[in-house]
Amino acid sequence: MKERGTLLWSYTIFPNLDPKTWAEVQKMWVDIEKQRIDVEKQKLKSLNDIVTFGVNKLEEYYLKKMPKLVWPVYGIMGLVILASGYLTYQGRISGDTFAFLMGTIAGYLISVISKHT
Repeated sequence: MKERGTLLWSYTIFPNLDPKTWAEVQKMWVDIEKQRIDVEKQKLKSLNDIVTFGVNKLEEYYLKKMPKLVWPVYGIMGLVILASGYLTYQGRISGDTFAFLMGTIAGYLISVISKHT
């Protein structure tokens, strides 16, 4: 018989135990293992429900709330374009700076449009 640290001891019939009692012990062990498996299944189902709920809420947020935030951003970008255009016209900033700013904004708009198409 092996020591308690290994699993082999639970499958060995002890000398002072009759076969009927040992069969009952094994049946109880099987029932406990079935309950443990059921608990694990329930935990996985609960985790799946939580993740599904979270994903649905994120989807709802991005589909309903984000468009409300997009228009003010476009408005601010328009103000930046108008202000930088005016400052370029007045000679306060160089044409290179204005071109860099317009390229950055155009790249941002292309990336936004590609995500929504």
